[in-house]
Amino acid sequence: MSELDPVWERHAREIASRVGELLRDGPPIVVQEYLTPEQAARLLGMPIRTLENYRVRDAGGPPFHRISSRLIRYRVSELHEWMEARRVECE
Repeated sequence: MSELDPVWERHAREIASRVGELLRDGPPIVVQEYLTPEQAARLLGMPIRTLENYRVRDAGGPPFHRISSRLIRYRVSELHEWMEARRVECE
């Protein structure tokens, strides 16, 4: 069996180390198309209570999907569009 080139060996060790770090941090994040209200609030950086108030009062909050009386979901693309519509440019 032949030895690896020292440069390749160093790269292999660095890659193995980084993969180990990523695996220690937990499973990879999977981007979902629809989010729970908790996930949507976290994405928007607002309290879950604010998001709930938007829904209850129909006060211009982000669009949502009512799957059943208690099952609410937010589409990620619609959340981004809602945020973009509220962008303010300073002069």
